[in-house]
Amino acid sequence: MRVVSVFPEILMDHFRNPRNVGPLADPDVEGLAGVPFQGNFMRLQASVDGCILTCVRFQCHGCGPTIAAGSMATTLLTGRSVHECGSLDEATLDDALGGVPPHKHHSLELTIQAVRALLSVAARETTSGAEADRTACSRNGG
Repeated sequence: MRVVSVFPEILMDHFRNPRNVGPLADPDVEGLAGVPFQGNFMRLQASVDGCILTCVRFQCHGCGPTIAAGSMATTLLTGRSVHECGSLDEATLDDALGGVPPHKHHSLELTIQAVRALLSVAARETTSGAEADRTACSRNGG
């Protein structure tokens, strides 16, 4: 007998096999939503080269869709400029996960809050960098 999931297969794949999970050894920037170990939380950490997020990892506590959202967010952010990443929103994340059921949209909200926090720090860091980095970011959409 096969059990049918109410969740899309891509969401289940990111839940069962999360990508980029665990702390980053020496992150350049970090974004946090929620309070660790006091309920649901999402922590994103990233390495930044110029204006590009070169490595993004996550840690979270929450339901399966929260784990999947953290995993998917890291894949959508890695290798993109801080500016490009600014377009990631709940609808984009929901689409990438194949459609999260409405009663689990808190997972998307939590993840996007962490993304916004991460990008806020990354934007400050990239604007305080060398003029050469700023020029390169401008040419590359950052």
